[in-house]
Amino acid sequence: MKNCTKAWYGTRNPFSWDNAHQPAWSYVAYMVTGDYYYMSELAFSASYNNLWSNESYRGFSKGLIDPSHGSMRGKAWTLRNLAEAAFLLPDTYPLKPEFNSVVHNSLDDWNQKYTNNPEANPLRVTKGSTVYSLHGGKHNGVAPWQHNFLTWSLGHVAELGFSEAVPFRNWLAKFEIGLMTDWQDDLAHGYCWLEASAYSIQVKDDSGNWLPSYTAVYAANWPDLVGLACNSPEMIKELGKLRKKRTQAGEMAGYPYSATGFPANFQIGVAAAADSNVPKAHEAWSLFQSRSVKPKVPHAYDNYPNFAVLPRSVRP
Repeated sequence: MKNCTKAWYGTRNPFSWDNAHQPAWSYVAYMVTGDYYYMSELAFSASYNNLWSNESYRGFSKGLIDPSHGSMRGKAWTLRNLAEAAFLLPDTYPLKPEFNSVVHNSLDDWNQKYTNNPEANPLRVTKGSTVYSLHGGKHNGVAPWQHNFLTWSLGHVAELGFSEAVPFRNWLAKFEIGLMTDWQDDLAHGYCWLEASAYSIQVKDDSGNWLPSYTAVYAANWPDLVGLACNSPEMIKELGKLRKKRTQAGEMAGYPYSATGFPANFQIGVAAAADSNVPKAHEAWSLFQSRSVKPKVPHAYDNYPNFAVLPRSVRP
């Protein structure tokens, strides 16, 4: 055709789909109403997640989530929405088999890369999640709160009946458990749980190698705290200097009074970890529950319950 020019088509809508911040689209609404509109919205969100990425990244018809969605939270929420659609849509819905296949394929992919891989890193951190550059290094840090999202998502998907989610959930759970309980093996040098909810932590050395243990992670991130007993008066005093604010014993890092703070984010991960069969899982949860500063009015979970997740295997 003559006089044709290349152009970019857009709707001029100021809003766009963000896989890293997407809600559980219509899942609860469809569950409690059975309404056709919510069923369609549930299927739409799953379809969009499935087609969002480049086809070669997702393994074409396999629909793999891990290589096609960048951030851990993007992977977490994409998996959640696809699994919820696969679980809740009617058996006769034409796209249900595809959604189920995508979830199974993605879980098998993760298990091959991590759960069943003896060469996978000892910290239980996924490849490509080290997006922060810390302490003079490059791409050597990870966000614990995003890891928490992924751990919870795997636990949720396991509860929806996808058995392949269980081993990967358990593999990931050792991260939350390790950050909470590592100090128990060495009171003054192990990773102190007060920093388990830090915004970002270094997990690789200057050469790009994974640090060998949570104790090594702690030393790399908080050298000024090494040698001080976890949660001791001496440590709390030094921690207050580092945080540049008055700190009390049992106070975790990252807006601990907020229902959307980093300890709140950590809650869903450690709750999912508590339901695993990993050693010290319940200890990690009990220790988390013992923290001195928790969300309270007007920021209590009663007013913002998104992260008010409790493990099913632990009685209140």
